Amino acid sequence: MSIRQSLSQMHQSYLKKKREELRTLIKNKEWQYGVTRQKRDPQIIVSFTSYPKRFPDIDLCIKSLVNQEFKADRIILWLGNDSSSEDEAGLKDKYSQYGVEIFRDTEKNLRSHKKYFYAIGRFPKDIIVLADDDLIYPPDWLASLYKSYRKYPDCISAWRVHRVCWDKQGKPVPYAKWEQEVKARKPAHDLLSTTGFGTVIPPGSLRDEVLNEDVFMAKARSADDFWIKIIALISGVKVVWVPNRMILLPETNLDPHETLKIINVQNGGNDTVFNALVDHYHLGEKDFS
Repeated sequence: MSIRQSLSQMHQSYLKKKREELRTLIKNKEWQYGVTRQKRDPQIIVSFTSYPKRFPDIDLCIKSLVNQEFKADRIILWLGNDSSSEDEAGLKDKYSQYGVEIFRDTEKNLRSHKKYFYAIGRFPKDIIVLADDDLIYPPDWLASLYKSYRKYPDCISAWRVHRVCWDKQGKPVPYAKWEQEVKARKPAHDLLSTTGFGTVIPPGSLRDEVLNEDVFMAKARSADDFWIKIIALISGVKVVWVPNRMILLPETNLDPHETLKIINVQNGGNDTVFNALVDHYHLGEKDFS
């Protein structure tokens, strides 16, 4: 084993230990009231979605969101018609006391797109911070994202980003060969935010096309992060990495077969989605430079 490989293994072991420490920290913390009582203008809204199979494991995620050191104005969980009125009532009974709001669309299910669709549509003048229901967030997560937003108010600030890469013929290379987890402190058009790790959508920054459900459900049904990337690009909005020491956050106790990673990464779903969106909006390598 080379020195570089040894150091890499040591680093991965260290990060694994830190993720385990964060999980333990959140488990042992007392629940807090999760939102500020002094409202801001614009509001800071943490927005995420879930579905019934995830509900048994969502506790640590929500606890980590309400226990942030820097409080949001609102924390909203969006449900679709795959959730029942009983599901909605049960979640409200458990989490409303901590300031979490829960809304259910009784007519349709926009899948992972629910995390941004309703928030941007209903609160276009506010700061939307996207999260996922299967991650545990460190106590300084929201503060770090907001700090980056203050520095780059016209950019999408993201906890975890990848760089889109192209081959010599000007075609996108497979997603698995993109530059992963890039620590890019300079805003750029060729960066993609993996939305659920923490992504700030500045007020009014994205074109109304972001709410075109006919297109995103047809072209990017299971990949909201690619949809947000393409809409940001055609809106002239760059992406910037939020400096942090734990890019890969710990997951809640989930069966990995229930995640989108299997579909989107291992089965090449991301490549299909990205190519479809690039073709649909007539984009090329130069548009990402």
